[in-house]
Amino acid sequence: MEIKNSGATTKNVNGFISHSQYGEDLVLKDLLPADGYFLEIGAYDPFDFSNTRFLVEQNWSGCYVDGSPSSVDKFIKFYQDNDKITIVNSLIGDKNAFVELYDSLGDAVSSTDVDFMNMWKNGGHPFRKIYTNMITVDTLRQILPPKIDFINIDIEGQSAILSTMIDYESFDCGVVCIEHDNKIDFLTNHFKTKGFKQQYYNGCNIIFVKV
Repeated sequence: MEIKNSGATTKNVNGFISHSQYGEDLVLKDLLPADGYFLEIGAYDPFDFSNTRFLVEQNWSGCYVDGSPSSVDKFIKFYQDNDKITIVNSLIGDKNAFVELYDSLGDAVSSTDVDFMNMWKNGGHPFRKIYTNMITVDTLRQILPPKIDFINIDIEGQSAILSTMIDYESFDCGVVCIEHDNKIDFLTNHFKTKGFKQQYYNGCNIIFVKV
């Protein structure tokens, strides 16, 4: 069943506290098991706009990945005593290299995409250019468990492309959430070839479930 979301942010529904931007975790809670391991690429904040915070609250293990030092610092401070949470300060992409990142100074729009950065900069948003490390998914998986139950991808302007670089079958991954960058048809067709069906989408994210 395909479900659409109106775009309104919901914080409390029948006692469930939603941390997602548009209530995506309200959908995910019915698709995921009671316990498992998640991977969030483009983590941004432990609470704000988080599709995985509710999983931590259910005692899941997981890995948060972000290339922005400002964002990673928040995760280090908040999860410093939680041994079930791994934190990686890196970008994820198609190579192992140093790359330019336009850091949004703690906001949610850091990106390696110059056009994306300029769109926000022209609207008055400040950025600073830094050099940071990019690694591939194959490099990242050296510190990950064999099975990842849920993968969330939210890297500004590049989420759709990155989502096609991951071998979900090798992770035995059952549910994927992606910031779709308005590439809904492209993503739906790609994930169909990988054995996933589209379960939900809104103006920002799309969720696929393994058939």
